[in-house]
Amino acid sequence: MNKWSRDILELCEEFSHSVMGIDIAGDEAGKTLKGETEEEAMLDEEDVWAFQQAKQKGIHRTVHAGEVGPPQMVQKALDVLHAERIGHGYNVLKDSKIYQKCLLNGVHFETCPHSSYYTGAVPLATAKHPIVRFAEDGANFSISRDDPTVTMASLQEEYDLLVDWGLTEAHLVRANFNAAMASFLPEKEKQDLIAKLKGIYGMGDPENPCRTERIPETQPSVQFRTWNDR
Repeated sequence: MNKWSRDILELCEEFSHSVMGIDIAGDEAGKTLKGETEEEAMLDEEDVWAFQQAKQKGIHRTVHAGEVGPPQMVQKALDVLHAERIGHGYNVLKDSKIYQKCLLNGVHFETCPHSSYYTGAVPLATAKHPIVRFAEDGANFSISRDDPTVTMASLQEEYDLLVDWGLTEAHLVRANFNAAMASFLPEKEKQDLIAKLKGIYGMGDPENPCRTERIPETQPSVQFRTWNDR
């Protein structure tokens, strides 16, 4: 991205009335910053500058990190690029300290079930998909299609795959609220969206709609299965 980072930042400012935020994806390798090992290298100084400027200018930020790179990429995305959301982030599970910090701070993960296999981010032989672990631990995650022109999967097919892994309707409902609450919409529009979801799910006005126990009791209980048991 370093060749275009300044241009993209300028476009975000120019079209601020319709552009909601900035993202970066692709190879997670890059130049090392001061004090880093080669394994921790991510992005170039130009990219770092662009994201720091984006934060100062109030431009929302999401970063693809820990998809195929090590968990340190997630930490760097949060600390250096000031990410508000993490794209994928499955490898964060490989470092319990970083993962626990993400859980504690409610870091939002944008998960894409089918895409995770197509990109090789999650090997097919994995006994338990990271999304299942996120659900078990009450992590803040949403469900997306990534690039549907590549995966050719509908959102319903993403849901079906997750249910096949053992996620319940309650988890899918919570994930939709997570998505709304982590969205980059202006605050009023965000609250309108959350209110609309509450109406759709007949939830009234719970204090925290993201928590599973706030979902109506008619929702199924949590029973996870591994990939091999599906």
